[in-house]
Amino acid sequence: MEILYVILIVVIFVVCALLYNQKKKNLELIKCIENINREKESLYTIDVVNQIVNNTRSEKDNEIETIKIDYEKRLSNLREQVTDLEKQLRNFGEIKTHKILLEIRKDLIRSGKINPEQMHILPNIFITYKNELTGELVTRQIDHLVLLKSGIFIIETKYWRGNIVHGITLKTGEVYSYILKTFYPNISSDEEKTIVFLDESDTNSINQSNTKEIKIVSYGEPAKQVRTTAMGLSKLLKNHGEKVFVEPILYFNHEKKQFKTFSKEQSPLVFINEKALRDFFIQQIEKNEKYSESQLAKIKKIIEEINYL
Repeated sequence: MEILYVILIVVIFVVCALLYNQKKKNLELIKCIENINREKESLYTIDVVNQIVNNTRSEKDNEIETIKIDYEKRLSNLREQVTDLEKQLRNFGEIKTHKILLEIRKDLIRSGKINPEQMHILPNIFITYKNELTGELVTRQIDHLVLLKSGIFIIETKYWRGNIVHGITLKTGEVYSYILKTFYPNISSDEEKTIVFLDESDTNSINQSNTKEIKIVSYGEPAKQVRTTAMGLSKLLKNHGEKVFVEPILYFNHEKKQFKTFSKEQSPLVFINEKALRDFFIQQIEKNEKYSESQLAKIKKIIEEINYL
């Protein structure tokens, strides 16, 4: 009997030991599961953070792209405004010249020196003709066309401020040779050019000291431009049955300018103030008649018909 009690006690002890070990394993398993869950939560948190970071980065990228597009649009609009202002300035110079020409005509008619059919003024004319060398069509703008009984004249108005140095070459303007070669690397020794020196000190808002800033610009070659246009108009009128010589005139009419010329060319005629321009056309009235009133009217009609604008 005692042996049975001993065996029973041993069995109970063994069972308790097994239950204790199982419970211990269960606790370890639960702890392991909890650790795994915590790691999952941590990984989830990292994913969320990464997602937030990516979303934030994407939003910032979109914001930066929006700012960039807006900036480029504003810059484009500003450039258009600058271009429009430049056009308005050029047009302002042309308007000033046109008013002077109208006043000259009015004064000459009032004084009885001409009648209205002996002087015609046509502004802003566009002509198209074929280049004889290339065969291509060329379009030219004429700022002002003046038809007189003593001659046909086109005027190219340049509303340029600053110090204008006109008609310089590598020979006549040695002091400017470096500038000429910079603007025109392939310039020949006798080729005339025009450059302008602009004092930018007053227009530079950043400049708060006594520092002077000079800007050197080249707007092309106005003398060659107006000569070429005059020849083109002569050829065009010849094709329409009128053989005429068109005299080119270059007129610089900005008030804030200084002018120096080195040009040895006889053409175009160059004027730098209103009085000189007025005196020239008044003197032309006194010269011998080359064209009758009917010829002037015919030339005027041809010009108006071929003006494509």
